Amino acid sequence: MQNTNTQHDTPTLHSQLHARHAIIKQSCEQATQRTDKPLIVGYHTALILQYIPTPVQCRNKSAIQTVDVPGMAKLWKAGITPHQWIIGSAESLVPILPKLYAFDLFHAWAQMAATSTFEQLIIMGDAIVQLLADAITVGIPDPGTPIHVRGSNITVRLSEELAGRLQHAQHSMAPDLTSTQSVVRMALGEFIKRPERYRGKSQCQKAYRHITGTALSPQETRTRLALTRHGLPEPECNITIRDLHFTSGAPVTVDLAWRTAKIAIEYDGDHHRTQRAQWMNDHQKRNLLQNNDWKVFVIDAAALATDEARANFAFSVARALELRGTPTRFTPVARPW
Repeated sequence: MQNTNTQHDTPTLHSQLHARHAIIKQSCEQATQRTDKPLIVGYHTALILQYIPTPVQCRNKSAIQTVDVPGMAKLWKAGITPHQWIIGSAESLVPILPKLYAFDLFHAWAQMAATSTFEQLIIMGDAIVQLLADAITVGIPDPGTPIHVRGSNITVRLSEELAGRLQHAQHSMAPDLTSTQSVVRMALGEFIKRPERYRGKSQCQKAYRHITGTALSPQETRTRLALTRHGLPEPECNITIRDLHFTSGAPVTVDLAWRTAKIAIEYDGDHHRTQRAQWMNDHQKRNLLQNNDWKVFVIDAAALATDEARANFAFSVARALELRGTPTRFTPVARPW
């Protein structure tokens, strides 16, 4: 049954990303009309234009973040915040509109390192790896070619540099070990190893160790990090439960899980309670899981809001894992990064 009363529905992550993309794209298009020079954007502007969730403090910034590229004309206009970025080139740019270019996702992520928290950097890295992994499921396209991201209505493009890095990573991996996540993650690792110095490079190197690219939302990444920092084993993200299906025939998936222990975690955003169809889907899923000996933890933003809340949540999950024979190294205080 579909919910026809949609005017009060909470927007999903994808709808939020599309809305932010449209606003920033319109602002950039208006800026290009005021000059005959190309507009080159980076930082959070480039991430939003390529459908990556950005920290809250970035969403409130109205200025377009432009970047000076060596050998290309500089642009100084009202409403534009210029930056220097010494490791990029024309090969690092993705065409968005005529006269509008964005730094590719690896460069834009690295640019954010100096002004983001460590957790925010991991969350953005996770989102980038996941998005690109879904974009290259049928192969790595030529630079600038529109790519439809699997399971969404999002279209992205690769820069010449990024396409080359992905191809190199794919060719370097053993065929039996290759997944799109592992290809993108390896390419990101090689990008970080480049010899040039830039602000936040050490943060990128540290954050890379915590990036998996398997989470489908920032809150799923926050949940995973909250658990592992308290000594729990790494959960799998967004897995399909074998032999469990909805009445429609669709397979049951969960946000995070430990298969052997049959313990699952479901993160409920606001739309899980405000959209009736989503609520009914969740109710059916959790009944199916519990009837098949799965223990399900359902959490929301409150469980991740404070150090104490995260510790209590991690303890509850650790206890359940131990009772089902999966050892943990739970600590009441989160381990340092």
